[in-house]
Amino acid sequence: MLDALYVFVTMAIPKAGVQLGGIPLTLNILLSALVVLKNPNETIGFIQKIRGFNVAYWTLLAFGMVTFVLGLTDGTKPFDLAQTLIVLASPLVGVAALRLKPETLTRIVIVATIIVNVYGLIQFVGGVEKTSVEGLTYTYGQSLLDKPIGMSTTTDTADTKIISTFQNGNSYGIFNVLAFSFLMSRLPVSGGWGALRMVATISSVVGVMICGSRSSVIPFAIMCVFMVISFLNQLPPRKRQNILVLIAVICIVGVVALVAQGTILEQFWERNVVHTTQDTTAAGRTDQWANSFRIIGQLSALPLLRLFFFGKSAGMNLIGEGLPEFFFNFGIIGTVAFYGGLLCLVRYCWKLAHGRTIAMGILCVTAAFCMDRTYHFPPNLMMISLFAAAAIVISTESNRTIIRA
Repeated sequence: MLDALYVFVTMAIPKAGVQLGGIPLTLNILLSALVVLKNPNETIGFIQKIRGFNVAYWTLLAFGMVTFVLGLTDGTKPFDLAQTLIVLASPLVGVAALRLKPETLTRIVIVATIIVNVYGLIQFVGGVEKTSVEGLTYTYGQSLLDKPIGMSTTTDTADTKIISTFQNGNSYGIFNVLAFSFLMSRLPVSGGWGALRMVATISSVVGVMICGSRSSVIPFAIMCVFMVISFLNQLPPRKRQNILVLIAVICIVGVVALVAQGTILEQFWERNVVHTTQDTTAAGRTDQWANSFRIIGQLSALPLLRLFFFGKSAGMNLIGEGLPEFFFNFGIIGTVAFYGGLLCLVRYCWKLAHGRTIAMGILCVTAAFCMDRTYHFPPNLMMISLFAAAAIVISTESNRTIIRA
């Protein structure tokens, strides 16, 4: 029951909670501690199960803990210290999905995907601020105006990100990419759940379109075609033909509906095509990176060694997004361990019986992590761990469960 509740909360209402002393204390974080500590041997066993990833994780943990201790001594802000712990602890939570039955896990993902995206559409129509519920859809004590969603900072609606229950458009996009990759796998569904799976799949695509996160949308746009092809290859020839016809009908109806509605397609085009081609600085990222590396070039030997092995000190004014930001905070060894570990997850899932599309989803999110710092914020890294574990569950249990694609 605890594991099922945790997976649902993480995917459906991850920001429900309150802010205490400047640090958000959410139900997701509290339950994370419980599922990890429920059986420490199982938690460690989950990490050890994935070859390559286990070495990367323990390396990141070792160097990351030194980074955390150094941060305690040099005046690093509590919020930044908390973000360090989130990165180090998040991979452990995959054990919660590993302990669930494939049918239970599948139904949770389907229900969570529908809930999140129906609410996302409500926000799209009714406005983010007007339709939000403090303490449930975003953390009590925080302000949505402080979030990077473009709200109340511009009159250009193409800049506004839909955040759903994730409090951030980038996180909302990451969830939908991972959910879509899971729903494209062979799953234990039939009857009414099969129909709901189709609804969830379509809603996840709509969610990606309205989230406004280019770091999620662009990799997904490239990879989703391969996910669909992989899904079709799982089916027997006759069923494949029926699904192809169904997909064609859905695409035609969807395009007609979007064209008739207009706003979603217009905002999607403006945000992801027009703005991307016109913005030569990647939303200011390249300027930040260039300035930070100029500062690094002026460091003396001791601060440079500190940065190289354990990340920046509190006094270093190094800012950025994505992979360079991770290096600034964790050093080169931690950075190689983190991104190398994610690629190990991709490779491991790719080799599983029914994990190929999930591997593609994780690869999309890895690309997003190279461009923005969503790895710092729960539940993004947690969801990668949960969906990687889900790939294991649906693959190892498939020989004992009736799987209908």
